[in-house]
Amino acid sequence: MERTRADVRGTEYLDGLGISPRRGVDPQAVLSALRAALPGVRLHRTPSGVNIPSEHAHQLLTTHSTLDLVWSAEAKQFAENRRRARLVHAQLRAAVSAIKAEGAEAARETIRDAEDREFLTTTKQSMFAAMVAAKPLGLCLFDEQGTGKTISAIFTFDLLVQPGPSGCDAYHRTEKHGGRVAAGLREVQEWSV
Repeated sequence: MERTRADVRGTEYLDGLGISPRRGVDPQAVLSALRAALPGVRLHRTPSGVNIPSEHAHQLLTTHSTLDLVWSAEAKQFAENRRRARLVHAQLRAAVSAIKAEGAEAARETIRDAEDREFLTTTKQSMFAAMVAAKPLGLCLFDEQGTGKTISAIFTFDLLVQPGPSGCDAYHRTEKHGGRVAAGLREVQEWSV
């Protein structure tokens, strides 16, 4: 049986994957193959093909269908990230729940190798410990203004990339890792003084 060739790319808003038929390939054949390979997944037809929601992107990595998928590098990374996130979600949730339940002393033990941790309040130490405990893929902090989100993110990044024993040895420390902190203009002005 001949396989249907299709390109896989990220969607415009990074909310899933787009599957586009190659030139000369019937779009209906691509849709039918995807429906057979991903039963129960809500597929979205677009002018350029079919979109698959992010929560199902990882399934394309292991599907054995009549599709011959040609992946863009970004699409492959997107699907791999979703696969890994699904694998570590339970571990991450359990680690954060344990830190919350065990309290400040457990949080301090988790971040024992962090330089300058004594400058963090007990609440910040717990937040910091939760961020490093399960070697997260990424993290967003949401809280009210003035609660220390920016400094917590900086402390976390610093611990995750420092060499040596830190309780975060499983984190992939390479020169390719970087960190980004989005901060308001007021914070930037205060820090530059």
